[in-house]
Amino acid sequence: MVRFKIAPKIIECADGEMEWKQEEDTPPTSPEPSPEPIPEKELKKQRRKKKLSEAQLAALEKGRIRVAENKRNKELKKKRDEMIERASVAAAAKKEKEFVEQGIKQTKSAKLKKEYLKKSTKETKIREKLLEKKRREEWEIDRHTRWENMREEALDNCETIEDFEELTEHLDSVGEEEIFDDEKLKLKLNNIYDTYKYVPKEPEGFEATKE
Repeated sequence: MVRFKIAPKIIECADGEMEWKQEEDTPPTSPEPSPEPIPEKELKKQRRKKKLSEAQLAALEKGRIRVAENKRNKELKKKRDEMIERASVAAAAKKEKEFVEQGIKQTKSAKLKKEYLKKSTKETKIREKLLEKKRREEWEIDRHTRWENMREEALDNCETIEDFEELTEHLDSVGEEEIFDDEKLKLKLNNIYDTYKYVPKEPEGFEATKE
């Protein structure tokens, strides 16, 4: 760069003398600013403007396809992982729900079984009670029937109306207590026959004789 010298000046001093003074050289001019670097995007754009060969175009297309395929595979993998995770969460929730429902069913089943057994036991007791009552009634009817047969057989052997009336009066004194108790009935009949001349026949399975 060219530099210029400035001519010296005559300067008057305080004492009246003249003095030559050389001024400094002119400062150099500022350098030209360096151009801004071209952005990478612009460089790529400029490179794309250049005409590429068939091989370069084919390689470029192949690269684009590979990038797009990789991107698509990543997206598919991400979706697949999300689906697997959702399925796993859903399966765990379903399993937990089934476990809870199974527990509730077992609890209900145990409760129903307990109630059924309790009800069944109570009903069984009621049934046994009614059955025992029925057996008792049948047994009492059977005892009354047997006593009526014994009474009729004894009265049928009377020869006179006086004997009939007398024996009837004696037999009427036999109560429920004697009818339902064989030992008491034997004792009662023996007392009756001690005061009456009739000696009855012994019914099968029963002995009431005059001693």
